[in-house]
Amino acid sequence: MAFEIRAQGVNVEELMGQIRARIAEKQRLLFSAAELRELSATRLEPPAEPGDFASTLLDDLRAQAPQWNFTIAADSIYSSGRDDWAGRLLTRVRRLLKPVLKLLVNPSPLVQGLYRQSQLNTFYVALLHESAVETTRLGLEVQTLKNRLLELSGRLDQLARREKTLEDMVAYRDEAQGRPASPDSERP
Repeated sequence: MAFEIRAQGVNVEELMGQIRARIAEKQRLLFSAAELRELSATRLEPPAEPGDFASTLLDDLRAQAPQWNFTIAADSIYSSGRDDWAGRLLTRVRRLLKPVLKLLVNPSPLVQGLYRQSQLNTFYVALLHESAVETTRLGLEVQTLKNRLLELSGRLDQLARREKTLEDMVAYRDEAQGRPASPDSERP
C-alpha cells in the first residue's frame, strides 16, 4: 500500500532521510537484534562491572579458602600452628592435658560454633558469586529495555510527524478547494 504525498513546502524525501539518519544514529549506539538475542541466551559468568567484581571471583575465593576460612576438627584446639619440634611438643602436651582441660572448660560448643561458622563462610562465598551474576544479568536486561524504549520513542516521533504532515495536507487541500479546514484536523 503505497501513496504519494503532494504538498507545497513538504519535502518527503528530505523528511524521510532525516528520520532514517536519526534511526541509524540511534541503532549505531545500541546493540543489534542478533547481539541482544545472543546476550540474553548466554548464561553470564563475568559480572557487568569488572571494577566491582572479578570474573573469577568464586574460583579465586575457593582457591584461597585457607586464607579466609578455617578448618575445624575435633582436636583442632589442641594442635599447634607451628610445624617445628616445639609445635609437635606443644601438641603432645595439650593432648596429655586434655582431660584436665575438659574438667575446667567444655570445648565442644566452641568447636561446633567454629565448624558452623566455616560452613556459613562457604555459603556466603557462593551467595556473593550468585549475587554478582544476577546483578550482571539484571544490568544487561535494563540496558536492553532502555534500548527498546529508545527504539519505540523514535517510532512514536516518526508517527507523530507523519500524522502532522497528513493533517497539514488535509487542511491545505481543504483551503485550496475553498472549504474551511475541518475542526478535527486542527491541532490544539
